[in-house]
Amino acid sequence: DVIFHIMQSVLLFLFIVVLYRETYLLLAPLQDWSTPKRYASTAIDLAPPFEGKNSSVLKECIETAKVKYVGYVNRNVTAYVTILRPWASRDIYVTVVADSLSDVDRAGTLIHECTHLVWCTVDLAYYGDSAYWTLSDDAHAKNADSFVEWFAPYVLEAARREPPGWRVRTSPT
Repeated sequence: DVIFHIMQSVLLFLFIVVLYRETYLLLAPLQDWSTPKRYASTAIDLAPPFEGKNSSVLKECIETAKVKYVGYVNRNVTAYVTILRPWASRDIYVTVVADSLSDVDRAGTLIHECTHLVWCTVDLAYYGDSAYWTLSDDAHAKNADSFVEWFAPYVLEAARREPPGWRVRTSPT
């Protein structure tokens, strides 16, 4: 009987934790990443097709993603996605680290996170890590940052083509 009550308490605690986290993520404020979305979308149009990958689903993910601000997390994380939550299948959660990124770097972040969502990539190594340069071709084909590197020149070209000056702000919704 004691074990049953302990298990019941543990399950209740876990339920409360999950409920709190889901509510927190659901209510996280939307961010206006329209310029990085434009850069990333244009980069996909400019880049040659990547063999074996459907670029149109990546572009759709970038264009329809809801970028939500979650503030601080427990590590030096810029952004993340969750894949086992169908009600939030296009939510990209950005942290305080993303506040200091340029629009070009934010476009790379969108590409990185959307490859997780639509191409099921993983984080084997990040571009700045020494391990990145030792990845095999097969590993690069599964690594999210490898696609950021692939699209990087096209993101820069998209930013270069952007006309300078003021723009009317658009709502993220």
